[in-house]
Amino acid sequence: MVKLKLFGLSFFCLFSVSGCASLSHKSINEQSGEPARLVVNIEGIESVEGKILVYIHDNEHSYHNDHNREGFTPYSMQAVEPKLISRQIVFENLPAGRYAVSAYHDENSNGKLDRMIFPFMGMPTENYGSSNDVFSYFSKGSFKDAQIEVMSPESIITIRLVGHLSRTFGG
Repeated sequence: MVKLKLFGLSFFCLFSVSGCASLSHKSINEQSGEPARLVVNIEGIESVEGKILVYIHDNEHSYHNDHNREGFTPYSMQAVEPKLISRQIVFENLPAGRYAVSAYHDENSNGKLDRMIFPFMGMPTENYGSSNDVFSYFSKGSFKDAQIEVMSPESIITIRLVGHLSRTFGG
């Protein structure tokens, strides 16, 4: 009986600690590459209100914290005026390497990816997207799956902005 309780306690502690793993702040790029140009085509813009925010991430911590511009530092970021349907954003002199790119349409210009409180707490209310069109039902998808290779002289990607409900239930 004591062994069973000890096993249960050990399992609980292991499970609790594994849920507290922190995200890495370390860049995935061991060294800087040649200067490159990254062209990000944004599709799915539904209004001209607010700003389109585009982030370049070289670490997992930055990638999973871009829903709030305060308290995190992406590798690079641009805020641009939206144009209906699509917009092109260019990042110049980005060192060649691996990055994840994320974007969202900050329609109310508050600098945050707004989220629902009820009925789906935490679900984004503004359209968003990531490189490689990565998506997960409970987050925007993994940093690893969103990584792209930026090569000199130029790389071009497309990010499709879509609402979370549309991603989840198709639409």
